[in-house]
Amino acid sequence: MYKKLALAIAVASSSGVVMADGAQVEEILVWGAQVKASSLKLDEEKIALKQVDHISDLLRIVPGVDVGGAHSLNQRITIRSMDDKDLRISIDGANQNTYMYHHMGNLQINADILKSVAIDVGTNSVVNGGLGGAVRFETRDAAELLQGGNRFGGRVNVSASDNASNNLSLTGYGKIIDSIDFLAYYNRVDRDNFSVGGGKIRDEKGMEEPGTDGEVKGLKGELDDVLIKFGWAINENHKLKLGYESYKDEGNYSYRPDMGLSTGITIANSLNVPLTYPTEFTRDTYTLNYSGDIGNTTIAASVYRNQSNLWRDETGSSRMAPNRCHY
Repeated sequence: MYKKLALAIAVASSSGVVMADGAQVEEILVWGAQVKASSLKLDEEKIALKQVDHISDLLRIVPGVDVGGAHSLNQRITIRSMDDKDLRISIDGANQNTYMYHHMGNLQINADILKSVAIDVGTNSVVNGGLGGAVRFETRDAAELLQGGNRFGGRVNVSASDNASNNLSLTGYGKIIDSIDFLAYYNRVDRDNFSVGGGKIRDEKGMEEPGTDGEVKGLKGELDDVLIKFGWAINENHKLKLGYESYKDEGNYSYRPDMGLSTGITIANSLNVPLTYPTEFTRDTYTLNYSGDIGNTTIAASVYRNQSNLWRDETGSSRMAPNRCHY
């Protein structure tokens, strides 16, 4: 258990001003995300509007869907007990095949930039390509954020928490010409190792781990996420979207972020290897999306290139006893 105190400040400038009974009232743009799921029935459209800062907050209302992982490298979705290896997870049409090794998750995205998420729970596996279902994330578009005839807008979001985490996100968007819009998004997260409530790291028997001081090691790192999108409304029925995302997560991380600190300490001590390792995960994604209506048929097509890399300095593991594997 750990306590958390967070302070968040958000400023958005794409709203207009309207008159009500002679007084000025500012229109506030709701920065929310839509959730649509095959197992969710909230209203006629099966859509819920959520304002969240974490994927788990966004999807916790969907029956049969769980999001877990206490580390940025270990965020993963489970649908009816089937994990992300058996799901098709996409962001703006690009498959997220970032399951680099078996202690790592397949979900690296910030909920703040999401416009919508559609979930197929265990259905149409032949159509969506996921044995256990599909999760389709879609990021925001400038054309949908601009209101009241405004041509440009922006948003700044700053948050700080006493569990050693700080976050800054910047968003700018606008129209170059009437038919072409752009969006630029930058998200920065700085994390440090935090201390647990009570100040003691305990093992599975409730006993304090020797040599610990309550600090949860293996979390210190930085995350940088950049998203750039351009949209071209060819006409009322056809639109092209071009996007690029650069995602980088680096820090002095635990080798097994999904197993907890106590387990990591036990394994590291038994094998005589380090508890944490310098680690860097990067992902570069290029997407080209087309959407259009031809008669009574709606067409959506995506072309993408997604390249992920995982680097880790394991020179310290050379002290490991021969013929013993630490995976």
